[in-house]
Amino acid sequence: MQSRPLRILLVEDVPEDALIVQTQLAEMTTPVDVTEAVSLESAVRTLAKEGCGVDDANCGCRAYDLVLLDLHLPNGSGLACIRRLRKVCSGLSLVVLTRRTDEHIEEYFSAGADDFLEKGGSTRQLEAVIYRAGRASIRKRTSKKKWQTINQKLSVLERFTATLGSTEAKASH
Repeated sequence: MQSRPLRILLVEDVPEDALIVQTQLAEMTTPVDVTEAVSLESAVRTLAKEGCGVDDANCGCRAYDLVLLDLHLPNGSGLACIRRLRKVCSGLSLVVLTRRTDEHIEEYFSAGADDFLEKGGSTRQLEAVIYRAGRASIRKRTSKKKWQTINQKLSVLERFTATLGSTEAKASH
């Protein structure tokens, strides 16, 4: 069992659709904490906070486990929405919400989506996709932290070895 709720950014401009998704999220057994954005620009602002850097612990990209993204927003539509959010947060799980079935699913993935859901699907399907995407995002973040720690330790070890080597060289002269 996870220790905290999955943190979700729901990007949906139609209040009725947002309410349906929020209702389904409330019915799930997986605990979630949802923040809503009604436009692509508000989602980008939420994720790309002022001063957000690679090592910034308060970065909006680290504040969320996944994004549920409608592709038809007032200031952005289609695959460009996915690409724009990917530029802001490349490692965050991104799930597309759509009613359109005429778009090719492979295009979502090529643009950078991790999964997709048709609006109006079952709560069980929504929960499965959210759980997988959220857990994948947490695993990525955890792996990245582990690699950063290893790299920091290697850097310290390299400096220590270099210092030790120069000390030994001075002692032998």
